[in-house]
Amino acid sequence: MDDQKIQPKVDRVFNHLKIHNPVLLGKGGEGWIYEYGGDALKIYPRNTDKQYLKNIQAFQSVLAEQHFPFNTPQIFTVGEVDGILYTVEKRLQGVQMDKMMIGMSTVDRQRLYRNYYDAIRQVNTVMFPDLPYGQIIQTPESITSNSWTDFLIQTLDQKRIKTQDSMRRSVTDFDKKVELFKSLIQHHLMSTQKNLVHCDYFLNNVLVNDDLSISAVFDFSAHTAVGDPKLDIAGVLTWNEIDPNAKPEDYMFLYDVAKKDYGDDIEMYADLYLLFSSFYFADMDDPSFSVKNLNNELLWNKYKQEPNDAV
Repeated sequence: MDDQKIQPKVDRVFNHLKIHNPVLLGKGGEGWIYEYGGDALKIYPRNTDKQYLKNIQAFQSVLAEQHFPFNTPQIFTVGEVDGILYTVEKRLQGVQMDKMMIGMSTVDRQRLYRNYYDAIRQVNTVMFPDLPYGQIIQTPESITSNSWTDFLIQTLDQKRIKTQDSMRRSVTDFDKKVELFKSLIQHHLMSTQKNLVHCDYFLNNVLVNDDLSISAVFDFSAHTAVGDPKLDIAGVLTWNEIDPNAKPEDYMFLYDVAKKDYGDDIEMYADLYLLFSSFYFADMDDPSFSVKNLNNELLWNKYKQEPNDAV
């Protein structure tokens, strides 16, 4: 939906709330965000489910009770005008990390990366022992299970069905790789941990203060799950290549930090969860991240020759 079609819907919400001089803060995939007193107003001009927003609101209340040293999103109100949904939310302060990194020295960049790493470790301390493994915020596509490996395999099958036509054209031996990856999940990604896993933790979902401390972590969404926190750590270690400001020395720095906390096996988890994320996000409008990693034969070859699991 282009801006010309969206603007009349946005204006209807402004009229309802008697907003005369709206200040735009940003536009995202779901909606447009404006100043609203000391809070933020988010308008959803596309088809968005009201119950989904209420489910997010309930989960964000749980996050607010954790008293992290950084802010997390919090919806105060879910409203509707002529079928157009909007929310009034806590306004999060700071600069997105990917923008803050531009032109930074190596010392400052790695100090920021360490804060970024520590922030997700704090998120991962939250546990949900009474919830099933899998996605917390329920949607028609949500998957939960009584085991982490089963959740991963069900999710893999779901994404394969959605993307197989395009992925078969773009990824060499796509179906064989799906089957190999299922066996790798069963052998290597077993976990009994029931921690909070963001599942989409990336630089542009973090806000930073001038002193390089983390001011907010946001975009907890339908991806957010109960399970193995090493999935988030793998993202910290492997997703940074998406950002042009990340440097090779940053990878080395982060791996050294992670090995102290998780042991040398974190390299294997980083590889395998990178492949999982590549399958998982293959249905994005731009699947280049997924295609590149799923065609990384050097990565696949590290795991092809395991007993009884050769392709």
